[in-house]
Amino acid sequence: MVDQCCGTLTAVDTATRQPTGRITLPDGSRPARIAAAPDGRHLYVTDQGAPVVRVVDPADPGRNTAIATRTGTRAIAVSPDGTRVYAGDHQGDPALGALSVLDPAAGTVTATVPLGFLPEDAAVSPDGRDLYLTQPQGLTVVDTRTGTVAATLPLPGSPRQVAFAPDGRHAYVTEYDSGVVAVVDTASRTVSAEVQVYAGADGVAVSPDGTRGYATSALGPTVTAFTTGSGQVTGIVETPDEPGALALTPDGSRRGSPTRPTTT
Repeated sequence: MVDQCCGTLTAVDTATRQPTGRITLPDGSRPARIAAAPDGRHLYVTDQGAPVVRVVDPADPGRNTAIATRTGTRAIAVSPDGTRVYAGDHQGDPALGALSVLDPAAGTVTATVPLGFLPEDAAVSPDGRDLYLTQPQGLTVVDTRTGTVAATLPLPGSPRQVAFAPDGRHAYVTEYDSGVVAVVDTASRTVSAEVQVYAGADGVAVSPDGTRGYATSALGPTVTAFTTGSGQVTGIVETPDEPGALALTPDGSRRGSPTRPTTT
């Protein structure tokens, strides 16, 4: 869990739901989002206050390193094989936003993809071929093999976060202003359905078996559960504060949604 205010990472025991440890990042850090390597050996943390992506070793927090980027960073995703990390610009001219492709083994940026807008969130398809980025104007699809923008899907409701179904056939995008989760057919790259949640839709996650989706709503404030097949809402949980990003444990039995200004 990332705390933007204090520049720290907090580990939480999923059984007891209690903090078990804290990692302090360098002074001036403004961590935004976090992504884990597939083998769990490293965490990649974007930093809105410095032109870097921070690399954290959970087993040895004192060995933290950083990979230099163009600007401060926010959106982050890791390829399924762990060989590439994708980080989106957070600072600079919004019309010149770009994506940095990082080689975590070498600790370098290997490519830059112009995007036109600053990305908010990122997710890689299960097969690693497509990278989906939410931006103010909609959803941008980057072909990871060519490093080019393959498609842009306009979404009018201020897109926030994106998550793939385990089989890769659909992606789910929250739209903050309209309070919906847009269901994107990844084959046709079109919106095939919408799930109505509360205004301020933000975080989104899909269960490991692909049958259930969850979305946070900052203006609810709530977490809404829905069936991915029908889009039917199956439950709504009220939260004491504004929930932001959302994550599920690998077995899907627990979900966590830190409140602002903390994010995952």
